[in-house]
Amino acid sequence: MYAFWCCPFWKSGWNIFDFVVVAIGVLSVFQVELPGPLSMLRMMRAFRVFRLFKRVKSLNKIMVSLAKAVPGVANAFFILLLVMSIYAIIAVDLFKDYGKGGKYINIKGNEVALITSRQQEYGYEYFGNFGKSLYTMFQVLTGESWAEAVARPLLHGNSVPEAFGVAFFFVSFIVVNGVVLTNVVVAVLLEKMVDDEKEPQEEEEEEEEDEEEDEEEDNNVKSLATAPQAGGEGGLTPESAEAARAQNWHWPMTYEPGNAKAWTHGTNGDTNGDSQ
Repeated sequence: MYAFWCCPFWKSGWNIFDFVVVAIGVLSVFQVELPGPLSMLRMMRAFRVFRLFKRVKSLNKIMVSLAKAVPGVANAFFILLLVMSIYAIIAVDLFKDYGKGGKYINIKGNEVALITSRQQEYGYEYFGNFGKSLYTMFQVLTGESWAEAVARPLLHGNSVPEAFGVAFFFVSFIVVNGVVLTNVVVAVLLEKMVDDEKEPQEEEEEEEEDEEEDEEEDNNVKSLATAPQAGGEGGLTPESAEAARAQNWHWPMTYEPGNAKAWTHGTNGDTNGDSQ
């Protein structure tokens, strides 16, 4: 702060971050008791590792690419959430009353107790409302014990058609959300990162192409200027041709040696400069 005379110091986000971390460290050294949840601020010292993202060029490049990919990835995540919500709504209508009373009838016609480890009815705990159903579908998406805890009780009911419907419901959810849309999110992220790497290369290539075109135009003008002209001898010097080109002067359709009006502003063949 002293080196930057205070004001410029606060213009950098990293400087503000360092100030907060150091201030919290000083409070910890002097064992200052912070009230309530403010005591959790001591953990901010662990975030000093983020300084590496600024100092290490490769890490900084990755973080910048991730930041630029956020809008596209957010759109892909929104589609993923939308499809998951549709499945959650359907699951509430289909399964919220399953196992009501703490039991169900299996395929053999036997009555089987169906109480979760939290002593709740199966349908109510997993699909009782939209929030519970959405969380259950997220559990299915992660693959965390969904087959045994969520799908198996529904598959082993006393109706074969219902069992096929349940199987189709969960398998289609895994294929659409777990395979297709999840990979779409990854693809969008990678595309944005690759595009970010290509931009500097494309700019360099465009600059090289522009330089080559300018050089080719210079060579064409010099060759025309030094070549013998119709009805005369010799030609313009390269220096005069370059000066004419810099002033946007163009060669007329006919050329008369010694005629000072041979070069005029305008387009080729426009000796009057009125573009006619």
